[in-house]
Amino acid sequence: MHRPFLCVIFLTSLPACSDYGVDRIDDEPPGAGDRVLQVLPELIDFGTVAAGTVAVDSFTISSIGAGAVQLEPLHVQGSGTFTIVNGPLPSSLAAGASVEVEVAYEPATGDDQANVIVASNATVQQIPVDLFGVGVMPDLVFDPQLLSLRSYDGNPVYASFVARNAGVVDLVVDSWVQQGENFEISTDLPATLGPGEESVVDVTWYPEVEGTELGYFWAASNDPDGNEVATLQGYYQLPCLGLHEAFTRGYADITSTAAGITVTHVGEDLDVCIDRWYVYVSDQTQDAGAGDPLFIEADIYGEGGSILLTKGDSVTFDYASPSVPAWWCVEETQLTATAYSFDFTGAQVPPRLLDTMLGGGIDPNTAVWKDIRDNPMMIVGRQRGWATTVADGSTAVRVEATNIGRKAGSAVVYETIPAGMEASGFSPEPFDEVVGDDGSVTYAWQVELEGAVDTDSDTQTIYDTATLGYNLSISEQACSVRSRTPEPVVQWDDASGVTRQAMGSPLIIECW
Repeated sequence: MHRPFLCVIFLTSLPACSDYGVDRIDDEPPGAGDRVLQVLPELIDFGTVAAGTVAVDSFTISSIGAGAVQLEPLHVQGSGTFTIVNGPLPSSLAAGASVEVEVAYEPATGDDQANVIVASNATVQQIPVDLFGVGVMPDLVFDPQLLSLRSYDGNPVYASFVARNAGVVDLVVDSWVQQGENFEISTDLPATLGPGEESVVDVTWYPEVEGTELGYFWAASNDPDGNEVATLQGYYQLPCLGLHEAFTRGYADITSTAAGITVTHVGEDLDVCIDRWYVYVSDQTQDAGAGDPLFIEADIYGEGGSILLTKGDSVTFDYASPSVPAWWCVEETQLTATAYSFDFTGAQVPPRLLDTMLGGGIDPNTAVWKDIRDNPMMIVGRQRGWATTVADGSTAVRVEATNIGRKAGSAVVYETIPAGMEASGFSPEPFDEVVGDDGSVTYAWQVELEGAVDTDSDTQTIYDTATLGYNLSISEQACSVRSRTPEPVVQWDDASGVTRQAMGSPLIIECW
């Protein structure tokens, strides 16, 4: 007897998934064979669209079967930058009918993805329409964003920066405004700049006073980030560094030669000016006063000096020369040699000595030695000629008064602090202070200094030095890239009772 063979086949349907977890449903409800929907296109790529603008595209739903199709309301899954803009769909589509659906894309920035689900009672109950777009924007940038204009002589300075569209769609610069009374702007803006295009903004600065002046340039545009700002920084810098500042900052090196003293410019970008006669004290025995016999008195902090050193330059002061940069001994027993280094405090040669050095005669140095041997001879300098600080911060200042004469003497040292700066933490305390009409304060110290002691010709002369210390702070209002204190002054009476004085170098302060 034969039994019939029974074959049972189990079919498992594996639905395909879209990027957003939406299944395309192929199960046919009763009578669905006649209901067929077609959606074209099934992917809309808006490409790149400027942020803040709206792009619109569409897809079409068509009933291509023999029967009417019931439609469910459309909805968007994914990024909220996509929306359906036309009215509600009809509840059904007759055979052969179609409807267009418009989708708007209003991006911010970056990539966006979503899909629209077309749901119905057709053979395929859900059909996703994938949506893609990239939001882009115009991007206004200033290059450089900080424009530095430096004047070394007080004449107008010219510089420029560019306004560039770093975005990928058109940039519309609507307007601009400038702040800073001494800045002048020349530009083709307002304008429309395509991607990568730029417009030059020319700036002229007319410096009036030493220091820093700030200005600003604002531009309004369709850049979603808002207004762009460029900072204009005018810096009226002195034409060159005084020797003490240069020595402190490492721009100047001072060494001895077989018969002279050499100053070498070892810095980079700034020149060094020497138009004062300074006292150079060696680490052994070649102490001297040196300068240019032909110099014309000038203010090196505004007009430049008679000796100008640029990078790599040097000047050698020759012994007792009447016509070229020269030096005279300020110690009677000394050994002129090479390889000496110097402790330079910016102390200027006292005018009494300078008159003797420049007075001519057969042997002016003999007269110099006599002045030093018979009198107290004071000089005043600083341990450093340049310092940096911040607004309301402080920096330590040390003033040094030294007696290079062989007679003991009493002296008064004066230090003036400009308005906007404040001195505190004195060591020792000054015995007097006087407030000036300009808001400055002058402090005075009394010092008693022994006479210098001569030694063997190959060893250092012994000098008596008084160190006067304090802390200097600068208010936020007075803080500038470059400011200065006046030169310190020392005053004393010589052996004849005549009051003498000498000066040092100012302290240059950079405040940030």
